[in-house]
Amino acid sequence: MKNIFITIGILIFILVLGIWAYLFTFGTPQSGAELFTRFGVGGDAENFTPPEDTSIDVSDVDTLGAPQALKQLTTRPVGGAGFTSDGIRYVEQGTGHVYDINLQSGTETLQSGTTIPGARDAIFSDDGSYTAITMLDEGNERTLVGKLTSGTQFSGVTLPLGAKNIAFVNASGTLEYTIHEGSDTHGYSYNMLKEVDTMVFNLPLKDVRVLWGNPTYVYTTPSTKQMGYLYKVIKNDLHYVTKGGRGLSSFATHDGVMVTRSTDTLVKSFLITLDDEIVGQPLPYIPEKCVSGETFLYCAIPKETLNTQTFPDDWYMGDVSFNDSLWSVDTTNQKAKVLVDFTDTSGRAIDVLKIGADREGKRVYLINKNDNTLWLFDTTL
Repeated sequence: MKNIFITIGILIFILVLGIWAYLFTFGTPQSGAELFTRFGVGGDAENFTPPEDTSIDVSDVDTLGAPQALKQLTTRPVGGAGFTSDGIRYVEQGTGHVYDINLQSGTETLQSGTTIPGARDAIFSDDGSYTAITMLDEGNERTLVGKLTSGTQFSGVTLPLGAKNIAFVNASGTLEYTIHEGSDTHGYSYNMLKEVDTMVFNLPLKDVRVLWGNPTYVYTTPSTKQMGYLYKVIKNDLHYVTKGGRGLSSFATHDGVMVTRSTDTLVKSFLITLDDEIVGQPLPYIPEKCVSGETFLYCAIPKETLNTQTFPDDWYMGDVSFNDSLWSVDTTNQKAKVLVDFTDTSGRAIDVLKIGADREGKRVYLINKNDNTLWLFDTTL
C-alpha cells in the first residue's frame, strides 16, 4: 500500500511540473475565445493574417537566369481565377478569400479576407472587379455575387437557390444565369449596378448548358449514355444547329461554335462557322479545357485516347485523370501545334479543369484538376 501512495505522488508531481512548463512557455490564456481564434474560424480581413509559405515565387526568372514559360502560382486550392491589369486574381477554395498576384514582382496580396465557408467555384468579370463565388451550404449550392471594395471586403447579393450557367457578359456588372423550374429552364440577366433582374428566355428543357452570347446556344448536359443536341436560342424558340450525338458538348470560339461528340471509334470535334459551314478538326476539344479570344484558341489536349464508351462521364465523375499538353489551334486551316508539354516541362501531370487567357492571348492560366493548384503559361517566352 505504501508503494501505491509513493507512485501516485510521483505522478502528481510530474503532472504539476508539466503544467508549470506549459504556462512558462506559452503564457496563461486570457479567455476561452483565445483558444478558438488561433484556428482562424470565420472573420473578415481586419483580423485575418494570410498563412505563410503557401504561395510560390512567380518571378519571371529562375535561379539560372532563364525565363520560365510555365510556372506554378499557388499551393492553395483555387476555385477560379481571372486576369487583372498587372497580374492575376484568384479565389481560394474552402475560405473564399481573394488574392492578387503581381506577375512582374511575384508579390501576392490579400484582396478580400471575407470568409465564405465551403467556397468551391468562382468566376470573375473581364476586368476582375466583380466575382461570383459558389459555396456548398448544407448540401445546397449557393452563389454569392458582388464587387471587391476598398478595405479588402467582399459584398453583394445571393443568387436564387439552384442558379446554374453563371457568366459575366461584360465588365460593367451584368451577370447571366439559369434556373430550372419543373421541366423548363429560365434564363435571366441581372444588372448589378441597377439591381434589376430580367428574364431573357424560357425553354422547355432541363439539365442544359448555356453558351451566352449573340447568338446564345444551349446543349443538353453531355453524357455518353444518351444523345445530346445543340440549339440556337432565338427569343423563346430553339433551332437545331447540328444532328445529335453521344456525349455531345460545345463551346463558343471567335469564329463559330465548336462541337465535340463520340462516334463508334473516336471522339471527334468540328467547327460550325458563323456562315454555318462545317469544318472538321484534327483533335478532340473539351469545353472546360479550351479558351478562345478574338484572334486565338488554346486547348489543353489529353495525351490519352478518349474512351468512346465512357467519355465524358468518367472524367466528370473523377474516375479518370488526363495528362494534358497545351495546344494552339488554327480552326480555319484545321491545324494545331503544341505550345507546352506539361509533364516534360514541370515533371508533373496537369489535368486542366479550368483555363483562361488575357485579352491579347499572351498569358494563359490553368487550374489542375488533380490538386486545384493555379498555373501560368506565357506564350511569349
